Amino acid sequence: MQNLCEPGNPFMNKPELIPTDFDLLFINGPPSVADAYVRHRMQHYTHFWFNAFLLSSVKAKRRGPFPVALCSLTNLSILELSCCSRIGTVPFEIGQLINLERLDLSKNFELTGPLPDSIADLAALKVLKISDTSINGPLPNGLSCLSNLEKIYAFNTSITGPLPSFENLVNLVMLHMANSKLTGTIPASLACCSDLERIILSKNSLVGEIPSSLGRLQQLTHLNLENNSLQGVVPDELDNLSLLELKLGGNPELVLKGPSLAPVELTNPVMP
Repeated sequence: MQNLCEPGNPFMNKPELIPTDFDLLFINGPPSVADAYVRHRMQHYTHFWFNAFLLSSVKAKRRGPFPVALCSLTNLSILELSCCSRIGTVPFEIGQLINLERLDLSKNFELTGPLPDSIADLAALKVLKISDTSINGPLPNGLSCLSNLEKIYAFNTSITGPLPSFENLVNLVMLHMANSKLTGTIPASLACCSDLERIILSKNSLVGEIPSSLGRLQQLTHLNLENNSLQGVVPDELDNLSLLELKLGGNPELVLKGPSLAPVELTNPVMP
């Protein structure tokens, strides 16, 4: 298999060897030309790393839409397009990448619109990185079906609405969705993710109580729920998590029942 821009590939150390027609994937032009290039030159690629460093070398560091032609590379397991000045939306065709394990679209600040429902077809996906984008709307419900998903990085976005169910995401270890526009309550189904180590949901508009079921997450080391609108009593069950660093400041209606939770950062707790 050929792996473009993989360490060891001659293109990586000698950017001048990257074919000039590679620009077809990243500039506005006839889609048929880009599709033909992908079909005849790249169909066996399994890894695709392409970021701002490489873009500057192939004269493609310009604003442009997501290169839909890449979605025909069904052998891809890694698609890295961070810092690429992509604009517009993530295409529905992304669901064709059925072998994809890692998708990184972070730091494309003008990438907007909701994630397409076809994301549910990426059954092999392990890492999803869409941070520092303008992606909006709720997360697709189909995301809950991606049982191989291990890490979700979706901080600094415009993602709205309630969080989906996490019942089937049994391999999840990282959920980072800080500084977005989440609403609704914290799903009790997060307790089904027994390997979860970090939950970071600060700077959203979450309401309701902290689910006591989170106390079953024995691997949890970081729970950051700062600057939301959470209410009720901090559950005693969290005291069972000996490795937990808990951050709850900026929730003025949250009640700390006792002094046992430590280390905990509660800058404005209500003590009964």
